[in-house]
Amino acid sequence: MEWKNPDGSVSRGIVIEDGAGNKVTSFSGGGGGSNASVGAAGSTAPTSATEIGFVNALGNLAAVAPSNPLPVTFSAGVTTTDSGAAITGAAMPTGGSGLTGWLSAIWSKLSGTLSVTWSGQSVGVSSLPSLPAGANVIGSVNLALGGSAVSQANPVATTETYGNLATGQISVANSASQIVPARAGRKEVTIANHGTTAVYIGGSAVTAATGLFLAGVQGQGITITGGAAVYAITASGSQTVSFIEVY
Repeated sequence: MEWKNPDGSVSRGIVIEDGAGNKVTSFSGGGGGSNASVGAAGSTAPTSATEIGFVNALGNLAAVAPSNPLPVTFSAGVTTTDSGAAITGAAMPTGGSGLTGWLSAIWSKLSGTLSVTWSGQSVGVSSLPSLPAGANVIGSVNLALGGSAVSQANPVATTETYGNLATGQISVANSASQIVPARAGRKEVTIANHGTTAVYIGGSAVTAATGLFLAGVQGQGITITGGAAVYAITASGSQTVSFIEVY
């Protein structure tokens, strides 16, 4: 319909009138009511609210509640990730991915050198390998002796027991002469010169040019530790020497 406005203009539209024939110019609430599922934040949820439900195992419609949570099922393609940075310098083993894949990579790396176990999503080290031969040092070890730390003032006591002696006299010439043979367990042997001719001490191939000089002075001596055979030689002539072994 058309009607004329006070300013003289003409408007066209639909006019809604009340029961007395008066035009309705405004509308108030009511009739439809409010959404019962909406309330003030923190207030108790209304029991008559519109609820979200799911079909339970019995085939019935069930409302979601703390005691009856909405079941969620992940598809096979869903993976979980953390917010950390990716590892660098290590290649992911074939078939591995995500967090489980990295744990698998750690296990694979450790199992090459250590005895490791893999259980679920945890890696454990059950034993360490032996140190290789050579100069390998792991920290320092403190020893206690009688309740006190070992030091120069409190050294570790050592006891050597040698209950045997052997003596003899040998005439040394200008070719290598054996003074004492090799003896396992010998502590030392002392060799003394009986005359004025120098002798030279060494192994079986000793010469006057390579041997240890033992001066040609009566009573001049030398002590050699260990169990090796000992030889002597003169530059010329011969000379008697004596020895005493402790073993």
